[in-house]
Amino acid sequence: AKRQPLVCLLSTPQLADVLLAEAPQRTSLQRLLGLLPAAPQVGEFMPLLSEEVAGASRQAWLLENLVTVLERQLLPFATAAASSRLLSLWLGWLCWAKDGISTSSNTGQAAEGGARLQAQLDRLASAVFVRALVQAAENAASERPESNDGLLAVCKLYFAAPEGAERDPPPEVLQILAFATPLASRLFAALQELMRMPVDIVFSIMDPPAFSTPQALQLRVFCSVYALHTRSMYDYEFFGPANPLQIRDVQLLASFLNRFAYQFVTTFPEQAQLVPSARAVRVSISALVGQLYSRHCRRAILPGESSWLIQDSRLLIRRAPVVDLGGNADADSSAAGGEPDGGLDGGDDDRMDVEVPEAA
Repeated sequence: AKRQPLVCLLSTPQLADVLLAEAPQRTSLQRLLGLLPAAPQVGEFMPLLSEEVAGASRQAWLLENLVTVLERQLLPFATAAASSRLLSLWLGWLCWAKDGISTSSNTGQAAEGGARLQAQLDRLASAVFVRALVQAAENAASERPESNDGLLAVCKLYFAAPEGAERDPPPEVLQILAFATPLASRLFAALQELMRMPVDIVFSIMDPPAFSTPQALQLRVFCSVYALHTRSMYDYEFFGPANPLQIRDVQLLASFLNRFAYQFVTTFPEQAQLVPSARAVRVSISALVGQLYSRHCRRAILPGESSWLIQDSRLLIRRAPVVDLGGNADADSSAAGGEPDGGLDGGDDDRMDVEVPEAA
C-alpha cells in the first residue's frame, strides 16, 4: 500500500529532469531517496504502469526516471557507505522496472510508447553507462567489503529475469562487461571462499534444482564474462599478466569447476528437464570448464591428469575440440605461445554423454 503512491510519483513524466534541475528540487530528491523502501515484487502494479500518460506508458516513464537519477545522481557519488546502500536499493527498483517490461500483458499500450521505452533500454546497454555502473558497484564494495549487494545488483540487472527465466544480456553488453570492466576479477574475489568449500556444500548453497540463489547467479555471470574475456587469448597471454586472474586463482577455479560441473551434470543429467535458471548456470559452467580443459591439454593448468578428478569426468568435456594451438613440434610456434583458444558456445551440452560411475 505504501509503495503505490511512490510508484505513481516515480512514473510521472520527466520527474527526474525536474528533480535534478535546481538545488531546491535536488533537496526534494534527496528526501525521496532517503525514504525509498525495497522494490515491489515482480508483477506488482502492472495495471498502473500500463496506463498511458503524455504519449507513453507509465512503465516507460518509470524506467526513464530511474535511469536518469542513477546516471546523473547516484553513479557519480557511490562512494560513501550510505550512498552504496542507496545504489543497491535503487538498482533493485531498476531491475523491477525492467522485469516489468517482459511481464506486462498490455502489449498494445507498450507498443505506443515503444520508442521511449527502447531508448531507455539502449541507455542501459551503452558502454559509458555499463562501465560507470560497474565502477560504482566496485566503489561501493570498497566501502562495504562485507557486502556484495552492488555487484549482485549488476548481475541481476543484465542476467536475471522474473520467475527464474533465462536471460542473456545483449552481446554488446557482455563484451563491455568482459573487456571494459573488472567484473570478472571482482566476482572471483566474491566467490573464491565458496570455491574452497567441499563441493556438496557448495551444491546445497546453490539450492538445486532451481539454482536461483545469489551465489548461483554470480557464478553464472562470472563464468560467462571470464570465458569471453580469455577465449581469444594466446596461451602466453592466458598464463601471463593479461589474464585477470593469477595462475593460482586459475588453478583454484579449474579444480572447483571440474568438481562442481561433474556433480551438476551427474546429478541432473537431462538438461532439457532443468528450469531456465538452472539451465543457464549449467551452460555457462560447462562452457568454461571445457575451455579450461582444452587449454590444459596444451599447457597444464593443474598438475597431472589425475587432478581432473575422476577419469570419467573427461566425458564432460569430450566434445571440446582439443587443438594444438598452444605449442607443437615447431619451436617457433611454441615460443610464440600458439593461437587463441577457440572456446565453446556451451549451448548444447546434452551431447556430453555423461555417465554416472557405478558404486564400488
